[in-house]
Amino acid sequence: ALPPARSHSTRCVSSSRLVLRRRVSGLSQTPRSSTELRRPVPFLGVSQAGWDGDERLWELTFNAAELDFLRGHRVGKVKLLPGTCYIEMARALVHSLHGDTGFVLSDVTFQSILFLDEVELTGPPVVRLTLDLATARLAISSSVEAGSWDTHAAMDLIPRQADATANLEVATVKQRCPESVDGATFYANIGNQYEGEFRQLKKAWGGGATGETLGLVEYARHEKEHVHLRSCAWLDVCTHPGIWWSGRRAQGSFASSVRAYHILKAGVAANRVIWSHLCVDVRREGTLRYYGESMSELVRIEGAQGGFFEVGWLESRRARRHMYDVQWASHTDRVAPAHVLHVGSRYVAGMLHVTAAPATHDRLDAVAFAAGGASTAAGGAHSTAQLVALDAAMSVVQLNVDSPALWFLSSASSASSASDASSQPASLGTHSGASIAGLVRCARQESARVPLFFTVAGNVTAHLACVPSLLDPELEMRCDAVHVPRLRKALLRGGQQASSGMDGMHLITGGTGGLGSLTASWLAERGAASLILVSRSGEVSESSARQLVAGEAKALVCRGDVSDAVAIPRLFAFSSPTLEGCTLRGVWHAAGVLADATLPRQTSTTLRRVFGSKAIGSHSLHRACAAQPLQCCALFSSV
Repeated sequence: ALPPARSHSTRCVSSSRLVLRRRVSGLSQTPRSSTELRRPVPFLGVSQAGWDGDERLWELTFNAAELDFLRGHRVGKVKLLPGTCYIEMARALVHSLHGDTGFVLSDVTFQSILFLDEVELTGPPVVRLTLDLATARLAISSSVEAGSWDTHAAMDLIPRQADATANLEVATVKQRCPESVDGATFYANIGNQYEGEFRQLKKAWGGGATGETLGLVEYARHEKEHVHLRSCAWLDVCTHPGIWWSGRRAQGSFASSVRAYHILKAGVAANRVIWSHLCVDVRREGTLRYYGESMSELVRIEGAQGGFFEVGWLESRRARRHMYDVQWASHTDRVAPAHVLHVGSRYVAGMLHVTAAPATHDRLDAVAFAAGGASTAAGGAHSTAQLVALDAAMSVVQLNVDSPALWFLSSASSASSASDASSQPASLGTHSGASIAGLVRCARQESARVPLFFTVAGNVTAHLACVPSLLDPELEMRCDAVHVPRLRKALLRGGQQASSGMDGMHLITGGTGGLGSLTASWLAERGAASLILVSRSGEVSESSARQLVAGEAKALVCRGDVSDAVAIPRLFAFSSPTLEGCTLRGVWHAAGVLADATLPRQTSTTLRRVFGSKAIGSHSLHRACAAQPLQCCALFSSV
């Protein structure tokens, strides 16, 4: 987090702030039309209040083009909103209230970071600008997914005409800066992985005894349509030269504090070439000046100080926020044996055999279903066996809605040792056990009055003679011990930190759908050399095609159905000549068929359709890629 804000509860109101209040109050005497008030303004949004009262509110939501542009700003590898956006928001506000005039943002405090690395999941943030007319204090905050409002920055807003300034003497400054670096070398060696228009420093000079730096920012053309985005970018890029001579260039860097921004010109239409000149005083505070192509001063920043994160620190904080493991803990509480109806299924010679033990009591406490046989099948028969067992388990759920309790038992292929208690149950490693576990979890979400339990047992009959307490939704019995699942915070084990690169070739099933397209873009960003996009249609949308063409990764779109056991081997045989020399490093199984319905409405047909692409597809991928040197294999859930 950035340094906390200072308290402003006892601030005196200066005459310049009173001028702002009078000018704003003057506008309230002639209210604007509702149409004008509701018209969105770039980087300002829409007014949320009338012209009365002591506060003015605006709210804005970045559109897709703005988000794509702003996500080119990085601290380390993390996408976040640049602080220069706050300058452009203030510029839009001043223009809305006073027209084209210069202004000062003083007593600036940064309070928190506005992250942009999860907008695909959460949607764009809603940004709010709150102007206190009594104190001229501007606060900028945001809310994600209709949650609480987080304040990111606060500052005093003072409209005023520009001060007289001197032009930049480039040759004179260069004489005091004996060292230089070109833009390509600069961005290849710093910690912040900027993209797009935030990566436009052409050359920088520095290395003198005083800490002085000079920077040249150059774009291919003037930006006339999205001037607010271009200004946001060059305001940030002009701060980059100081990173090179900071002694900490490999770390993630950011602006930790600024005393004041002086915006000397209301707008910058000539925005192709910008110069920056940084002077550092004895207190190590910098005064940074920005100059246009004519060498006249545009912006002055006073009291600028930079901050740094250790390499990987911010990335690790973002990547591990919600990571948890399931730990299987010992459980000792037991209750008396219950009156249980035993129902079992076994897949033999292509047929499902269902058995039920005769009831020996008038009262029935639970129905226990044990699926077997699927784990011993091989190849295509294996997939058929697990599907049939899952279908039988679903029938048990549908036919026993009135039973007091319903237990599902899946036998592990071999007994596990007590030392494995912290890992997942042995039978969850088998397809039949994992499939039925998923079915039980879905059923638990739909039925509040019928408790459903999934039990792993080496010897089903022996373990049912002494049933554990029925407080946990899942449990495992092995080696005469009972284990129950507990969540624990995931620990990053030594030597298992994820690689920052995703080089080589990657296979994405469902590659032309929504998840597949996002995954392809993400992999291309991280250095994937080749992408094989597999889908039943074999067709790519226009937006996805544009992203693939713009990237450096070679993409091959193939038509295929992963629920067909022979589709994957055939796909590899087809694509090998085209992608010769590429090594398969990742498999991303995002294929899926949507057939949503509650369990009572599910049928064998809908189950087979969904199960085919997810479970049978993953089994086919596993068999086809078993000998490949994979870096990663990701299976996308359907829930």
